[in-house]
Amino acid sequence: MEAVKKGTTPLPTDFTCYRNLISAFEEKCGKFDDYSLKYAKALVAECEAIKAYPAALDSTIHRLNKVCQP
Repeated sequence: MEAVKKGTTPLPTDFTCYRNLISAFEEKCGKFDDYSLKYAKALVAECEAIKAYPAALDSTIHRLNKVCQP
């Protein structure tokens, strides 16, 4: 989140991962609105980090599911 605050998030290159995280988030937490969309950069940063360890995608989706549990 520090990168999001500073505006230093990388540009997306792994669009499949990004789409998967967006879908997982919206499925459990609801659709992004205009305000929350600015935090989608955190998902971009996560996908760029996951490229080094692709198995982490499942872990990230699991964490999203836990955060958005009612």
